[in-house]
Amino acid sequence: MFNGDVVFGIITSLIGVWWIFMSRNFPGGTTDGVPGPGYFPRIIGTCLIIMSVILISKGMKNKNVYFNVKEWPKENKKIFLLTIAIVIAFMVLWINVSYIIACFVLLFLLGYLYGMKLTKNLILSVCLTASTYLIFNNVFNVMLNLR
Repeated sequence: MFNGDVVFGIITSLIGVWWIFMSRNFPGGTTDGVPGPGYFPRIIGTCLIIMSVILISKGMKNKNVYFNVKEWPKENKKIFLLTIAIVIAFMVLWINVSYIIACFVLLFLLGYLYGMKLTKNLILSVCLTASTYLIFNNVFNVMLNLR
């Protein structure tokens, strides 16, 4: 049986591959060295893959099992699977709608799932969505789609 390091390493490496795959059509940069929209996702995807390989190799050497999913209460399994479904929905929405809508939906649904009060959840979701959008557009010069 795999331990948590191997499982999360595999999942994280798949996310890294997905990020690189999704950014393959983005320009990497300009001729004068300014990073383009493909620069950040490729760097993050590569870092995720490298760290995942290290985590997987350490997990294979270390046979400790941090948790046993079979012993989880049914509610925890449900929350775990719903979290994964929400993250997948975020990626699908981002591709098909826009970053702002996808990010808001992700944050709001996660806040709802983890029991955050409605008002606080709405405020936090709007603030985090707006701030990440502004940071990526104005600081990193990564233009996120507004379709």
